[in-house]
Amino acid sequence: MLKPLSQQMEDRLQTGVLDPTLVAASFGAVVPVAAPLPELPPTWNRLDDTVAMDVRARRPEPAPSLLEHAMTRLRSLRPITAERKVQVAEMMDTVSGPLESFDRFVAEMEEEHFVAVDQRWENCRIAGRKLVDSVPALEREIAQGQQLVRETGQTKGQRKGELETLYYQRQRISQWADENEIRTADKQLSDAREAMQIATQEALEAMQDLADSESKLLTTRAHLQTLQTEMSKLQHELDGQAYFDPSLGLSARPTAYKESW
Repeated sequence: MLKPLSQQMEDRLQTGVLDPTLVAASFGAVVPVAAPLPELPPTWNRLDDTVAMDVRARRPEPAPSLLEHAMTRLRSLRPITAERKVQVAEMMDTVSGPLESFDRFVAEMEEEHFVAVDQRWENCRIAGRKLVDSVPALEREIAQGQQLVRETGQTKGQRKGELETLYYQRQRISQWADENEIRTADKQLSDAREAMQIATQEALEAMQDLADSESKLLTTRAHLQTLQTEMSKLQHELDGQAYFDPSLGLSARPTAYKESW
């Protein structure tokens, strides 16, 4: 039966070796290093050629207007004298211009940021679509390469068998054979060696071409996975939702900067 956690730690302590994971587990739930927290959605998705890459990304709500907030605060005041009423009106005129410029500047800055993020999202989508469309051709190339490897392998086996047969025939040639028979046997053996070399070279080239095709497909799928991860990060950025950033091993909150406003 499994021992209690405290007993496991006591046994490890007696040996002088403590498992860091076991120690951490004694303080509660443990999340592996560079893994998303349970409350955060993962950034990556399962690789699927049918993934919806044409869905346009959304963007969060615009920043609250300081001008509207200031005007609301000023309008809510209840001046008790005519002089104060005039001062409230003058304050509205005083702050309206600067705050309107401030709101416009913040809106322009945020718009530039989201336009840049949206453009990166679109670039990833276009690149990903091209990669998805290239996968069937690469798979056909691999299938053809596998067929060529089988054919060249069979040819190589046949040439090897023919070479071994002619070699043993030459070894057992009759001692009464004339010069023409010996010359013919030597020529056949030489041609068989050359054919074996050609077949071996063709088999090696077919295997190399197959390896190159498989490497291209693996690279394409790895690049597609990277684009999917990047698109997911950008999607969360545009939606203003927290996500797990595998490059940092930490959670990221795109709208965290607004908390200090």
